[in-house]
Amino acid sequence: MLLKTIVAAKEPAVGLEEVKSNLRIDSDTEDPMLTLYLMAAIQMIEEGTARCMMTQQFTQVMDTFPGQEDRLYSLETPGAGNSPIILLRGPVTAVGAIRYVDVNSTDGVTLTTWQAVNYLNSLTDEPARITPLYPLVYPITYPRMNAVEVDFTAGYAEQALIPAAMKMLVHLVVAHFYENREPVAQAGGANLADLPKNLQAMILGQAIHYSDDLTMVR
Repeated sequence: MLLKTIVAAKEPAVGLEEVKSNLRIDSDTEDPMLTLYLMAAIQMIEEGTARCMMTQQFTQVMDTFPGQEDRLYSLETPGAGNSPIILLRGPVTAVGAIRYVDVNSTDGVTLTTWQAVNYLNSLTDEPARITPLYPLVYPITYPRMNAVEVDFTAGYAEQALIPAAMKMLVHLVVAHFYENREPVAQAGGANLADLPKNLQAMILGQAIHYSDDLTMVR
């Protein structure tokens, strides 16, 4: 399973001036490095929580629809399946097109759009899910890698809508990067890590929880 960013966030979740105010920095001398810390903090938090802060657009690529995994390299007819497609980022605000390479494709490449009337979105769930509309099932895909593509949008339209806990995490991680220019020792001094365990725990506390058998792409 692969997640591609198609349209990145147009602005950071927290502005540079906010970061400088929190760190009590008045000069512009360190702006380039602070911007780097800010971008790294946002990326680390979004990947660690599977939550987008500002609006972004993604394409999730899968080898098959759920329930057809056993036929990736086989021409045997499988069960069509109706287990949900689990979207790998949230909060999801819209699902765009769902495309697939049909089992009857003559070239094994051309994508067919699965019409929206055939499936149901549950975008308020965490994680967000898509299932065929009962009593329908998924189309049978061609036995090849990357045969299914799902376009979706996730994140908040404005900085003001981002949960305070997520914004606070950005400030805390940036402050950590600013004060610690190298990986830090964990308890007992044994292992080095980019973030101390308390910050790691805070990020985990904001994470969307996926089932253990789902391979996440972060």
